[in-house]
Amino acid sequence: MKYYLSIVAITILFLTKAVDMHAQNYLFSPITPNYVTDHHTAEGFLTAFDNNKILHFMRIDSTAAGHHVGNNSYIGKRVSLDGGITWSEPELIFGDQYDDRNVVGGLTNDDRIILFFRRYNASNGQSVDFRVMWSDDEGQSWDMDTVDISPAIVSTTHHLIYVEGRGYMQAFFSDDYADVRFSADALTWDSITWAWDYRQSHAFDISELSLAYAGGGKMIGIIRDNSYGSFYHVSSSDTGRTWTEPVRSNIAAPWFCPAPLIFYDQQDDSLYVITTDRRSENSQPAEDSQIWIYRNHVDEVLNDPLNFNLIHQYDRPDPNWYRFYGYPSYCKKNNGNYLVIFSESLKIGSLEDADLYQFEMIRNTTSNQLDVGEHFVVFPNPYSDRLFCEGYDELKHRVEVFDLYGHKIISNFVFNGEDSAKLPSGFYLFKFMDYSGVLIGSEKIIRL
Repeated sequence: MKYYLSIVAITILFLTKAVDMHAQNYLFSPITPNYVTDHHTAEGFLTAFDNNKILHFMRIDSTAAGHHVGNNSYIGKRVSLDGGITWSEPELIFGDQYDDRNVVGGLTNDDRIILFFRRYNASNGQSVDFRVMWSDDEGQSWDMDTVDISPAIVSTTHHLIYVEGRGYMQAFFSDDYADVRFSADALTWDSITWAWDYRQSHAFDISELSLAYAGGGKMIGIIRDNSYGSFYHVSSSDTGRTWTEPVRSNIAAPWFCPAPLIFYDQQDDSLYVITTDRRSENSQPAEDSQIWIYRNHVDEVLNDPLNFNLIHQYDRPDPNWYRFYGYPSYCKKNNGNYLVIFSESLKIGSLEDADLYQFEMIRNTTSNQLDVGEHFVVFPNPYSDRLFCEGYDELKHRVEVFDLYGHKIISNFVFNGEDSAKLPSGFYLFKFMDYSGVLIGSEKIIRL
């Protein structure tokens, strides 16, 4: 897939527009390559720390026979120290003779990393066991235990959710089955609070489940339909003690979607859904598949699964005849923006290649200004013609401009002048320094 990189990079460097006024809280960056190699790299989750450090955990198969399923895979970790602009090479944190897959997890309230995964024997198509790993030093060292989650076989919610008075909430599933569990320590998961069990009746062909808690006892889940319909919707109004039966939603309808992702943002009191469609399973061209982003207040969709509000769409970054992999993961950064990473896929001979791409949901302030450090106010952002900065003095300050690939494109940007017009439409990192080279602050800027 790396041979397509230059074409993709050229075609996606533009800002697409939001669909309606629900999108005003966020702008959307271009999609950019995150990790495009010969390796099969997919699924996983992100964790963000207060020091602008982001960790990305994922399944990697770096062998020549790397594929969607295979006993050569391992769990890898990548690190970004600049909020997701640049990343380290993957390092192995666990690997054995099996396919170590379905990597999900999150952070506890005391910043312990919890990582769930399934060991799967690709030779006979059987699950071996389910394991939980944890780290108290930002992923430098790990402990691990085997956990019995039967009758489920794997975990699916992309982030741990803490519910006051109940503990950490997580979802688990197998074929025709999904359940909700709570744990005081995020390590013990033997207590099932609620289950959707259709293994006998086959009334619903369900599997992956993603949950969100919006406070006030209100919870919403979206569930994958393995019969290739759009997502099902479930909800609870009593902090997860009872739930509704699955009802078809309008999310990406009528297309089939894998890997549901829903989360709640307390800052703007909104639910967000991010998904990717596999319309090729509905006998439609795979190259037309898209990324779908929805935003609602919880009361708009708690009891109305057909009221999810679409705010943005992306085309898949590498359109081809093979199915769109998807499986988005996210984290909220220190500046309030959301970083989203997902997988694109391509068929090479009989093997599936999967690579990582990313975009950001950029918080849009009502003042259309950005405070950078304690010294400057940059406006407007995004901008179309000229970019201004209060507090900036070209005799005292130096501003370096980087593109999303980490390449420096301007060594000494001058505000309030012609440098503003030199930047093509896109997404940039501005680094503010004094002339002794001391970094004062940095901010992402959008040119429309």
